[in-house]
Amino acid sequence: MKLSTTILAGMLLSILLVASASAQFVTFPRIGLSAAPDHYDPDITVRGDETFELYVLALAAENGEPLPHDFSSFHWAVLEACCGGAAVIVDSQFNDECEHEGDILVGMVTTAADCMGGDYVQICKFTLQMATDVSGLYYILAGPMSEATTCDGEEVVMTDMVVDIAFHADEQTPVENQSLTSVKALFQ
Repeated sequence: MKLSTTILAGMLLSILLVASASAQFVTFPRIGLSAAPDHYDPDITVRGDETFELYVLALAAENGEPLPHDFSSFHWAVLEACCGGAAVIVDSQFNDECEHEGDILVGMVTTAADCMGGDYVQICKFTLQMATDVSGLYYILAGPMSEATTCDGEEVVMTDMVVDIAFHADEQTPVENQSLTSVKALFQ
C-alpha cells in the first residue's frame, strides 16, 4: 500500500511540474504576412508569372482570438527571406484609416487616429509577382521593428508571421478545357 501511495504521489508531482513548466511558455500578439485577409494563412501556391496577394495583419497570439489590446501604432517591415528576394511588390494598398510613414522594406510606422483592435487589423494588402524562374518553396516574412503602442501608451512586444510560397515556374493554369479531339486536330 505504501508503494502504490508513493508512486501515485510521484505521478501527481510530475504532472504539477509539467503543468507549471508549460505555463511558463510566453506568447505574443503577431504582426506579419498572411495569404488570407482576416486570419493567419501561412501557405500560398503561385504558378508562372501570375500575380498574388499577401496581407500585413496584426493578430492575437492564437487564431480566432481577439487582439489583447487596442493599438494606436505599429512599427513593422517586410523582411525578405534571403539575398535579393524572389518576389517583387507590384502594388500596395494601405489601410486608409491610418497614416503610414517610412519604407516597407526598411521600416514602416502605421498610426491610427482611432484605436485599432478586434479580431484582426489589416494594415496593408500587397500584390506581388515572382521574380525568379526557378520552381521551389520560397518564404517571405514581415514582422515588428520595435514594440507596438496601445491606446493607453503601453509598449507591447509582438512576433512575426511568415508565408510559404510554393512556386511552380513552368506551370500555367489552363484558360479553357480542351477535348482530346481538339488536341488531335493540332497534329493533323
